[in-house]
Amino acid sequence: MNTKLSDAESRVTRLLADFHSILDTEDMDDFPLEEPKLAVKYLCNALQPQALKTKVFTELKKNANKPLKKSVQAFINWLTPKVQALCLFETALPDQAVSSRTGTSGNPASTPGKSGSQRDGTSKKQRSGHGQKNGPMPPRPAPQVPPVKLGSDTKHASPQQEKKCYKCGDKNHLVFQCPQVTREEALELVRERRKEGVGAVTSLPTARPVGSQLDQDKPTIACEINGTVAGHITPDTGTEYSIVAESLVNRLKMAKQWLPIRNLDARVKAEGFGGAVVIITQEVKLNLAVNTPAGKLLLTNVVCWISPEELPAGKGDVLLSRPLMRKLGYDPVEILAKARALNSVMDMEDVTAGVEGGLRHVMAVAARSDRLTTAPEEASFYPDEDQACFPTIARDRDLEAEQKEVWDALLKKIQEAEANGASVKYLKRLEKLLWEKVDTFRLKLGNDPPVDMPPLEVTLKPDAVPVRCKARRYPPEHREFMRQHVEELVAAGMVYRNPRSKWCSPPLIVNKKGPDPFRMTIDVRRVNTQTLRILWPMPMLEVILGYLYGSRYYFLLDFFKGYWQFLLSLSSQELFSFLTDMGVVTPTRVLMGGSDSVAYCQATVQEMFAEFLYKGLLIWLDDLLGYHATEDGIFTLLEAHIAHNSEGHVVEKLLDARYDAATKQFQLLVHWRGLDALEDSWEPAVSLFADVPVLVRAFVRDRAGVPEVKRLAKALAIRL
Repeated sequence: MNTKLSDAESRVTRLLADFHSILDTEDMDDFPLEEPKLAVKYLCNALQPQALKTKVFTELKKNANKPLKKSVQAFINWLTPKVQALCLFETALPDQAVSSRTGTSGNPASTPGKSGSQRDGTSKKQRSGHGQKNGPMPPRPAPQVPPVKLGSDTKHASPQQEKKCYKCGDKNHLVFQCPQVTREEALELVRERRKEGVGAVTSLPTARPVGSQLDQDKPTIACEINGTVAGHITPDTGTEYSIVAESLVNRLKMAKQWLPIRNLDARVKAEGFGGAVVIITQEVKLNLAVNTPAGKLLLTNVVCWISPEELPAGKGDVLLSRPLMRKLGYDPVEILAKARALNSVMDMEDVTAGVEGGLRHVMAVAARSDRLTTAPEEASFYPDEDQACFPTIARDRDLEAEQKEVWDALLKKIQEAEANGASVKYLKRLEKLLWEKVDTFRLKLGNDPPVDMPPLEVTLKPDAVPVRCKARRYPPEHREFMRQHVEELVAAGMVYRNPRSKWCSPPLIVNKKGPDPFRMTIDVRRVNTQTLRILWPMPMLEVILGYLYGSRYYFLLDFFKGYWQFLLSLSSQELFSFLTDMGVVTPTRVLMGGSDSVAYCQATVQEMFAEFLYKGLLIWLDDLLGYHATEDGIFTLLEAHIAHNSEGHVVEKLLDARYDAATKQFQLLVHWRGLDALEDSWEPAVSLFADVPVLVRAFVRDRAGVPEVKRLAKALAIRL
């Protein structure tokens, strides 16, 4: 909080503006809505002076004020009168008291009970107007003991420092008015100035000793490595072995240092800093010198593994192991035991980092976690998470190679059926059926058309207004991933670029397990709040499992990338548009996060298989469970279901367009794909546009220069 501002409204407004500026820099605009308690806590940590901060924290602990933690706006409304009361009384305080609230250390040392002692190097006579009897007497400040800072010297206490520019030293302007500095540099200079303290010490050393009060909260400690190279160590990492990056070893070699490097007896596989496996083959002995308030500490013969990868940002050059720290006396278990001996309960609410140091540091560490380590209990959640994200698209499809992969996977399923006790007769019939219907199955998502069912049509509330979001700053690797992924989705007909969309939601790039480091999803919560939801009941598992009574044989079928098999209606596609740094993109398929997606999927699949529902088939969204009491019966069911999914042919691509004078309508030349060969044929463009609008729209835009296609676009009302 800027205490130099005279009125309370300005102070609170500036505090809130600075807070939102930090959130905007970190792309966390929704943070106050999603985490109001943390947001209020960060705002409290930024309050000044300290007395106000302490009072606010005390008031928030009261039960009557707990609702203030749930809303930033309510907290600000409550805080403003408190700051107004503070400003009212500040105007009556003496100048030195005012200077103390602004964060300066201009208050010199004084002794309680000796208010008449000499202060600031001036006598009472000088302060009262050089001995003039009728001169105004300044108000006498209350006796107080000044705060003592580690490393400060009260002998050098001086009057309040005069204001001057921190950049050029000019006394006629401050650093924010200096023409030689940018706003970012000015803010950095002010932060550094506040760290050092203004006016507390007249002469400071050029370098602070490592381990001083100002360095205690830093994650790394400066050190001297082998007496020549300056570096940093991180002492409390919890690693089993001390680690040093190979780049530091190379720096020591360039400094012409002899290093005792030894090859390990066997290669060691270690979990890397981003979750990848790192191969360790060598170790080295180093001497580390660290300056402490008690003097220099020299650690000799520190054995470190040499990592071929760089250490994480902010972790210095050397990670000290847990056994080494235990030898130095740092044993976490022993520290906790000593704390328990003092108190059984310790309140840690006041132990917190500031917004600048804490929030940004945590976010920086989180942003560098390229790969995630999956716990066993988390594995079952990944299929649902993958459903919520945009799928991986196979751009350059080799249909023969894909069918071979599918057939290999189906053979494994046949082997599983054999292992579960299926008869030889059943296995032969199953192998023949799957071979004939191999084109029905998929392992990769390409430009296949959606299911032949009515699309999802979203109904908005009467007072709905378009949802929009601001453009966000993404890291370079996220932008590159998004660019390639959107191109793949456009090529597959899953999305299209929409320069005329009035709706847009923010995309979210998150880490994922596996070889691909990222995946993309869309935050459509604001769209959901304006949607009139479809009403459709989900099956009650406790009830429908009763249908399995008496059955002995089962099969399980699953829609590949289930939600992406279903089409969005043309009127609803724009609602789920998302904003990238390359423009607005609109999906054509159903997104899992939509409020209607679950009900629509359940209702549509039940409609597709209505003749089998609860007569040998249970449906849960895109999962189908077949059941029967006999082996022949379960095979008949399976054959009927697969045949139901593979009826007819599908449009693979459009080849040409023409106007048929006889029928007085436009036609498109279609190349079909199915189990048996089918010649290309001319089909009505209106019917195709209703069935496969994405393919028709892509065909028209790709051939916009052809006169016949231009006429077709005008007839179908497709904007070029």
